[in-house]
Amino acid sequence: MRSITLTLTVLLLLCHVPMAEAQVYDDNVVIVLDASGSMKGPLRSAGDGGQVDRLTAAKTAIKEVVRTIPSSTNIGLLVFGGGRDGWVYPLGPRDDARLMKAVDAIKAGGGTPLGEYMKKGADRLLETRHRQYGYGTYRLLIVTD
Repeated sequence: MRSITLTLTVLLLLCHVPMAEAQVYDDNVVIVLDASGSMKGPLRSAGDGGQVDRLTAAKTAIKEVVRTIPSSTNIGLLVFGGGRDGWVYPLGPRDDARLMKAVDAIKAGGGTPLGEYMKKGADRLLETRHRQYGYGTYRLLIVTD
């Protein structure tokens, strides 16, 4: 009888012990986009021989890359220049409509603190890696001229 009581007590205690958070495996991509004044400059389009500015080409490239990334991948978009310095889409679950709207709203102008923003993006990925116990992938994509 005593062993049954002990077993039941242990089982009850196990039921009330909070389980450790499940380890999360997420893939993560932070895109750092240069929207500085130089991105207003022309870039010859390979397709039609016409002229397109560098920022428009960069936005198109970002949209194409995002389409190839699995929908389960967390994405963040960090921009410098154009008056919208910072996270225009914080690293997290993907909402393509919101993400594309954020990409479309970016304008070119301002300086080029590329190193500072690469560090911000890398730091965010390192924080995420720590929260995910190192499980997952962590990529930093730099889009600049």
